[in-house]
Amino acid sequence: MYINREIDHILLDWKMSDRHKPLILRGVRQCGKTSAVRNLSQQFGDYIELNLEKEPDIGKIFEGELNMNKIINRLELHFSKRISSDTCCLSTKSRNALEPLPPFAIFTKTGLNCM
Repeated sequence: MYINREIDHILLDWKMSDRHKPLILRGVRQCGKTSAVRNLSQQFGDYIELNLEKEPDIGKIFEGELNMNKIINRLELHFSKRISSDTCCLSTKSRNALEPLPPFAIFTKTGLNCM
């Protein structure tokens, strides 16, 4: 069961914006950040979640040349699904993880919805 949060309308406004950029949600543990994005993902045609804590090897998708088409192809292979501008992509990581977040800024031009 999902509990509505104050951020829900802000996330929906972000989604409806014509020119939104990747979004970083920060907050204390267990406050509902991931749940809010999963709830928002219902407004998209598709949803993928990159969990760097559970799947540390997923970070390898972003290694090497930061070519957005190559990275999207790698994501499509990993998730066995087509990724389009109607895909919501959530990346989560442990607060203790030393690895940086994936470079989602390169996806701004593609229209991929990254959080």
